[in-house]
Amino acid sequence: METKVIIWTFIVIFGISAILTLLGITGVIKTIQEKYLNALFTALILEVIAAVLFVFKSYDFNATAGLTFAGIVEEARIDNPPADEEECKTYVINNLRASAELLAMQQERDLLQEKSDSLVNALQNCEGDLTELDNSFYTKVTRLRNLIGTYSGSINLGFEAEKKEVTYAILKEILGILGYLQGSGDITFQQIRNQYRRFEEKHGRYEENESIISEFETTLMIREYLNKYYPIK
Repeated sequence: METKVIIWTFIVIFGISAILTLLGITGVIKTIQEKYLNALFTALILEVIAAVLFVFKSYDFNATAGLTFAGIVEEARIDNPPADEEECKTYVINNLRASAELLAMQQERDLLQEKSDSLVNALQNCEGDLTELDNSFYTKVTRLRNLIGTYSGSINLGFEAEKKEVTYAILKEILGILGYLQGSGDITFQQIRNQYRRFEEKHGRYEENESIISEFETTLMIREYLNKYYPIK
């Protein structure tokens, strides 16, 4: 508070002396003696020089324009960022890269989803042109997608597996057509999950301790089926 009072006091004094000096120099005020006018002019020059020096001294010419890194972190609302600035930069860069990768995956998912929807629509509207194997495979994928819809978009195979017998039965048949399972004998849920993980690993979708099926995975199944039985030559 005291600093502000002092600053404003000097500003007022500077203003008054500047006004008096200019009025005296221009002859508006004729009663100021020449020796006082010279003193006022000298004081004005010194005040201007002092103000310029103060501004240059207080201005950081090395500062970059815009937000500082700390400001960027605050604007981004990053929860609990690392205290060390270098670690925080690494954390932010890694998240930006992950965001870019996620965006690319989402774009690929959307593209595959469009192809999948097109194939499903073609299946529903087909008039017997598909082979018996095609009909069998696409029907199973359609049933699996319908089941996924009943589970709000994804099925966790590892959670309460005994309640998902229908899901496992359909998945077993699909994996058999794709070549992951051989034979039609009894296969445990764990064996089916193990082969499904091979499928996930092949398509870069595997995450440790998780076996999730969503519509995106069914799209990958269709793509693998087409590559297997109808390769582009």
